[in-house]
Amino acid sequence: MSDFASQPDEAVDRWLADQRRAVVDDLAATLDIDAGLHEAMIPARHADLVTDLRAILDVEAGLSAIMPATLDSSSIADTEKHYRIQSWPRTCIG
Repeated sequence: MSDFASQPDEAVDRWLADQRRAVVDDLAATLDIDAGLHEAMIPARHADLVTDLRAILDVEAGLSAIMPATLDSSSIADTEKHYRIQSWPRTCIG
C-alpha cells in the first residue's frame, strides 16, 4: 500500500496553478480595479471636497441674493404662521 499524501503529485499541482492563474486573469479582465479604487476613495475624500466647496461658495452672498434685504413684521408673522401650520401633527380620524 502506498502513501499518497507523502508523494507530490506534480500534475495536480500544475493543474491547480494553471486554474488559479486563469481565475486571476479572468478577474483582472472583468474588474476595473482603478474605477473601484476611485469609488472607494470618495468617502475618504469627502471632507476635502466639502472644504474646497466652502472655499469656493459664498453661502452668505447666496442667501442675501435670495432673501429680502429687510423683513417687515408682517412677513415674519406670515412665515411663523406658515411653519406653525405645517408642523402640526397630522392624524387620521376614522
